[in-house]
Amino acid sequence: DFLDATQLTDVSELQYADVSNVVLIHGFLRGCHYITSEMLKDAIGGWNLGNLQIIEQFAYYSDSFTDLSFFEKQTFPKLYSLWQAFSEMKTITSLHGLENADFSHVTNMVSTFNGCVALSDMTALSNKDLSSVTSMELCFNNCRFTNVDFLAGVNPTSLTDVTAMLRNCILLQNVDGLSGWASHITAMAEN
Repeated sequence: DFLDATQLTDVSELQYADVSNVVLIHGFLRGCHYITSEMLKDAIGGWNLGNLQIIEQFAYYSDSFTDLSFFEKQTFPKLYSLWQAFSEMKTITSLHGLENADFSHVTNMVSTFNGCVALSDMTALSNKDLSSVTSMELCFNNCRFTNVDFLAGVNPTSLTDVTAMLRNCILLQNVDGLSGWASHITAMAEN
């Protein structure tokens, strides 16, 4: 990985990497300030991540991405954990790139988008199957969307912990998308 490679400016050679057996991506581009969504799309957009099970701190504390378009061809059929996956990606405004992602096996969404202070377009999460997710603690902490309508079509039947899920979402005006969620929730402090 390129953990804390703060001066990294070229990732084009990554297109040749065989990642077909990778099951965990952790801290891959953490702290990289000069790699953009478009550069990464060119470099890893064609990767085969069919065996990937866990994404953690993908580009933690990076401030040059606008979206997740580098994942737009991925379905992630074996993915089960998104713990801090896109946390602290301070400049992403959209989740574009996750439209095809299969979240039906994901159990952990703790802090998945925590600290994404520019994130406002959540459309890619609309109608996702979140039936296996048990915790969304701090999942959207500090995000900038105005409503949670994108969560209206999900099926949170296993979800029990939403502690601080929407903490510091200062632009949030409407929570209608959470209608019907209360029957499963056992922990929801600080929301």
